[in-house]
Amino acid sequence: MMPLVPRPVPLLAAARYLPPLLGLAVAGGSIGLVVAGTGPVTTYAGVSTPMATVALAPGLALVAVGAAAAWYRPTAWLGPLAVLLGLVWLAPLWVGWQGQTPPRSLLAPPGAGPDLVRTLAMVVAPLLYPLLAQLVLGLPAGRLGGRRRLVLAAGYAAAAALGIGHALFYAPVLDPYCWNNCSANSFLVLPDPELARRIGMAGRYAAAAAGLSIGGAAAWRLARAADSRPWAAGPAGGGGAAERGPRGPPGGRSALWYVLGPAAIAAVSAAAYPVALIREPVEDPARPVFAALFVVRATALALLAAGLAGAVLRHHRQRFAVARLADDLGSAPPLGSLRAALAQALGDNRVEVAYWLPDARRYVDAAGRPVDPVPGQGRAVTAIHRGGQPVAAVVHDRALYDADLLAREIGSAARLAIDNERLRAALFARLDDLRASRARVVVAGDEARRRLERDLHDGAQQRLLAVSFELRLARAAAAAEGDEQLATTLAVAVVEIQAALAELREIAHGIFPAILDEAGLGPALCGLADGAPVPLQVDAVPDARLPAAVERAAYVAVAEAVDAAGERGSPLRVRVEHGRGLLVMEVLGVAAGRYDHVADRVGALGGRVTVDRRRMRVEIPCD
Repeated sequence: MMPLVPRPVPLLAAARYLPPLLGLAVAGGSIGLVVAGTGPVTTYAGVSTPMATVALAPGLALVAVGAAAAWYRPTAWLGPLAVLLGLVWLAPLWVGWQGQTPPRSLLAPPGAGPDLVRTLAMVVAPLLYPLLAQLVLGLPAGRLGGRRRLVLAAGYAAAAALGIGHALFYAPVLDPYCWNNCSANSFLVLPDPELARRIGMAGRYAAAAAGLSIGGAAAWRLARAADSRPWAAGPAGGGGAAERGPRGPPGGRSALWYVLGPAAIAAVSAAAYPVALIREPVEDPARPVFAALFVVRATALALLAAGLAGAVLRHHRQRFAVARLADDLGSAPPLGSLRAALAQALGDNRVEVAYWLPDARRYVDAAGRPVDPVPGQGRAVTAIHRGGQPVAAVVHDRALYDADLLAREIGSAARLAIDNERLRAALFARLDDLRASRARVVVAGDEARRRLERDLHDGAQQRLLAVSFELRLARAAAAAEGDEQLATTLAVAVVEIQAALAELREIAHGIFPAILDEAGLGPALCGLADGAPVPLQVDAVPDARLPAAVERAAYVAVAEAVDAAGERGSPLRVRVEHGRGLLVMEVLGVAAGRYDHVADRVGALGGRVTVDRRRMRVEIPCD
């Protein structure tokens, strides 16, 4: 029986399109207010036609960009945010809604606007700062960490508290400095001019602090966007530092600049606006100070809308380019083509790809060199999984692409390229391990022969030479005294000592028991069991003779396990199987520890050794 899968509710799926539609409606109404408004100047748009254009352009642009972003799923988070930012910018037009009688346009009703609409616009005006902060902190994917989320929630709460508190106690008719709304306040509960004045002053100081903080956060994010390190160097002994990719322009920094730069300017200019109000309590749009700050802030928000539009288009273009990777790479992509294709698709020349090797449990690059993909300054690491298991990791510019979306796109579009390059990377890594293992075996053999030669020369050989010298002296003395029988006996002893010296010189070539070379692995293991300090049970060994190197490696593995067990170790059991060109040996009950010598010998033959839970498994190819 197939499990029931809940289908998405169409109404809930369409709910995310409501803010853009509402924003477009409000934006159209704002145009009507500007076109139809006459009488006293209650907004900056009423100063002149150019100023009206300046007042409308940022809000309309932000609403339009937000509406476009909401229809594109990867940037859907940006849609409501941009729309709300545009509506908050247009809110002062609704606060100063005066209209005219009769109207010259059907877009605006006659007379002043409804008190409720004007009051709501007055309450939402302080939300400009937390909306800007969320935009600055949430790029590029809209996700916020725990600490940022708390700071942003505190900002929204403070803005809401100031707006609501001002509405509850602010009586416009009692304000000697009112200019855009001197009558409407539908939320007034208790007229208290002094309390309203203090709330207004607190709001101005908070706005100044918030604007400077947002500007600083934008600058900090821009500073962190550039990094010249694609990933950390490989681990020690793994071939040194990983090669860096081609260095190009800091794409993430330039991409963020078009959004964070205007956001910082808008925030700082908004912070300067309360300072100007502190110096001149009466706000007059005709005064150069207020007009200049308004124009700077409007221009910055218009540029911010343009930057967001560019980000949406760039994101769409990048997603399309990543989705075409499968076609661009072809059925047999050459080495390194995935990295090159991703660099072109993402616009990041420093992108790097690392491949996960499950057997070695490490990442390697396309050439098989060990690497450690870690996120650097301005860099992000996207892990590519399949079936819950890691297959690759992409180090890319954090500002250029959402990590989760990139993981989904690469996982489906470049599956063939990932598999091909990972197999080749695994092969190169295996070859490197094999070369290193063989080199260690050669070094270990050379060191053992040198040590054996030194021990023979300084120990037994010197003693035998000393004895041989004494015997020669004795033979000469016996010959001088005419004792031919004793001289002959001493001469034979000298010959035997010379033979012993010759055998010692050849001992390095016979360190394995003779039975191993003469009878094979089975009898050699049985002989090892007879003299082992711990019980050693040999369950099964193939009767057929195997290559000498394979038999020696298997024998050394069991001997190392016996030595590691010691006199008080647990019993050992050995089972050896041979089939399909592979020798598989399991030793149960082995002691925990490192078996580097065994790994070196087996690795030199192209095999591998795994030790897990008191079980050693040795696999050696043998044709």
